Amino acid sequence: MTKREKVIIGLMLTAVILGAYSFLSTPSKNTVVNSEKAITELNMVIIDLAEKINQNGRSNVEYILQKAKEKWKKDPFAQSHSTFDALEKEDGYKQVSAGPTSILFTGFIHVGNKMIAIINGLEYEEGDVIGNGGLFVQKIYREKVVLHSESGEELVVFIEKY
Repeated sequence: MTKREKVIIGLMLTAVILGAYSFLSTPSKNTVVNSEKAITELNMVIIDLAEKINQNGRSNVEYILQKAKEKWKKDPFAQSHSTFDALEKEDGYKQVSAGPTSILFTGFIHVGNKMIAIINGLEYEEGDVIGNGGLFVQKIYREKVVLHSESGEELVVFIEKY
């Protein structure tokens, strides 16, 4: 073994012995007192922060509970299909007008005896419910889709041509 290797092994053994001693030795009473002092200081900081948050006299919990009891003006998650503007076609069918809540029939897939309509970019078969349940697909044709609403109204959406 060279002198260099002996020095490295000696330093390594010294580090291991010091590490084992510091790990296995019992902590002094000052360490316990310091940790208790640190916990007390941390609690004081938390209390001070809570007081600053509640300076306006109303806590966040009270605010949340108050807002939860209020009735929403409009549910942001519900899609209403009752706002469709229906236009009469020559053959007596109603067509859903283009608008922010419109239904776009952009294509169909005919596989064997199964027809699949592409409505608003999603694929639907006959009987499938569109969106949140306001409309369902009654019949699929190459040029139109017949939709039925929960209220019994029948809507016909013609294919969009580009």
